[in-house]
Amino acid sequence: MKTKIIFLTVAILLCFSQIGKAQNTMQVNKFDGGIDHTAISDIRKLTFPDGNLLITKKDASTITFALADVKYINFTSVYTFVPSVFGKGVQALKLYPNPVVNELYFNLNETNTKSVEVSVTNSLGVILFTQTIENNPMHINVSSLPVGLYFCMVKEGGKTSVGKFIK
Repeated sequence: MKTKIIFLTVAILLCFSQIGKAQNTMQVNKFDGGIDHTAISDIRKLTFPDGNLLITKKDASTITFALADVKYINFTSVYTFVPSVFGKGVQALKLYPNPVVNELYFNLNETNTKSVEVSVTNSLGVILFTQTIENNPMHINVSSLPVGLYFCMVKEGGKTSVGKFIK
């Protein structure tokens, strides 16, 4: 059950952070074929108490689903763009493996780079650590991070690249 809760939490975070994807409605698709729609603008918070998905709305009403009955959750209709959080001119960064357990690797376009500054932030934008890397292949150890969605920002010279990864 804990694995299903973590999977649903990651799926929800990914849906809220998809580049160029639309998200206005949250659809809860159940195994019995039923589909329940909730406007994202009406949602105050999502929690997972005692094996349930609990949607608390802004008007204080709640909707509860047993996680065992939920097939998948789908989001439709709002635009988000992750690099806009970090500013203009930011390039996408390829990170692997993703999801990661211990070592997160990345490739840089320039092969003559001697050192880069790497910062990892959580989904709230809080910088968790920054380090300078001088070895090739470029990688960082993320084994101490808890399960979640993170952003990796690499600065090489005057260029900044950002990628997201799941731990």
